[in-house]
Amino acid sequence: MTLINRSSEPGIVSVAIFKRPIMQAALGTIAWKVISLLPDVPAIVQIDRRHRFEIHSRAEVGIAQREIVPHVEFDEVGLDCDVEGQSQLSIAVRTIQVESVNYGNVQVGNRTQDELWVSVLNDSAAIYPPFVIRPGQVRRENLRQPFYLAVIPPGVSPGDRLDNIDLLATQMRVVDGAVAVIRGNDQRRSIELFRGTDMQVQ
Repeated sequence: MTLINRSSEPGIVSVAIFKRPIMQAALGTIAWKVISLLPDVPAIVQIDRRHRFEIHSRAEVGIAQREIVPHVEFDEVGLDCDVEGQSQLSIAVRTIQVESVNYGNVQVGNRTQDELWVSVLNDSAAIYPPFVIRPGQVRRENLRQPFYLAVIPPGVSPGDRLDNIDLLATQMRVVDGAVAVIRGNDQRRSIELFRGTDMQVQ
């Protein structure tokens, strides 16, 4: 997707790319990427189909001295796994079939004796806040939810929470191959979507 700043006032417009958690809605929403748009300078948004699952080393949950397992990469099919072990952690991954009820989800079970802090990343950046999985617990999130974009105030960085920012006024789904044009001024912004081979962007 291509972003273009056609605001009526000169200056940079900041746009956040984000994905809202559905099954873990209490986590809140964070900025996955933040793009600073100069006037009339297009910026390309590319979303990798590959994701990465990581376990965090947290001293306060008693796993800082462990050997942390390497990350696990997966695609839009999803991830179904259990984290196991005591002195050394490992990840047991199960195959997901197209007809499976967990197709397109990330599902992680904790078979250790300690709490685990985990993250789901895309292009080396977290798409959700890190979340805790207690011993014996299974946590899930639906990766099939789309990415969105919205105009945000200056000073927001990737990983910052967006829960206290009004996103709905300019929120728009990221559409592959389309062009999003940001218009308006600091008091009122809007985003116009153009798609198709014959689109004329004004």
